[in-house]
Amino acid sequence: MRLTRAESILLLFIVEEMDDKNYITNSVQTRDKFNKLLGKIGQETYADNTIQKAFKGIVETTIMRKTRGRGTYQVNPLYYFKGTEEERQKTIREQLEEWNKIPINKHRKDLIVDKAISSKRKAP
Repeated sequence: MRLTRAESILLLFIVEEMDDKNYITNSVQTRDKFNKLLGKIGQETYADNTIQKAFKGIVETTIMRKTRGRGTYQVNPLYYFKGTEEERQKTIREQLEEWNKIPINKHRKDLIVDKAISSKRKAP
């Protein structure tokens, strides 16, 4: 309900164009394809800047998140998913594990460093 008209239309396009893991890129090709579709159905096309702002607006609503890599986004599988329910659950688990990966790896690194420091102190 908080999406603008441009964001709503773009989201409908994204949901159809995303891959089987809910990824989509904000590239020139994607924006051109979006505008060509709008032109085919007789709708006014959007400037690149408007489409960029629409991507940002969708991300701010948590319907989609920016991932690693330039211009790569993933639609939140809690809201939309193309595959089976089992694949959807697997993707949600992967997403949750990814969010926790950085703090866990930082903790592991701290433990390894602490162990290395303490073993050096014990050796004469």
